[in-house]
Amino acid sequence: MVISVWGMGGLGKTTLVTNVYNKQKAVHFDCYAWVSVSQSYQTENLLRSIITKFFEEKKAITPPSINGENYVRLLQFLVDYLKDKRYLLVLDDVWDVKIWTEINCAFPDRRNGSRIVINSQ
Repeated sequence: MVISVWGMGGLGKTTLVTNVYNKQKAVHFDCYAWVSVSQSYQTENLLRSIITKFFEEKKAITPPSINGENYVRLLQFLVDYLKDKRYLLVLDDVWDVKIWTEINCAFPDRRNGSRIVINSQ
């Protein structure tokens, strides 16, 4: 399930999402990640950041192989990694909805309670 939080800057969107994320992440999810997205993002770097954050949050070593992987292989890595997991992903400070169309296939809806929060202005 994708949840969008949208509004003008300064309304407290990030504060609200941060509070929910911190309270829910370890209780309800097998893995979780908070990734800030810049205005000038590169899709492959965003995917690498998501993978890295999932591993960092679990205090695990990120597979070094992701550094040389292309877009398709990074998507497939995420599909495989998340296959049997209930996950929470926050994409913060999203400026372009195109981001979601570029990465959504890495997060198929398995109806297992996983959540993706997109925080945008």
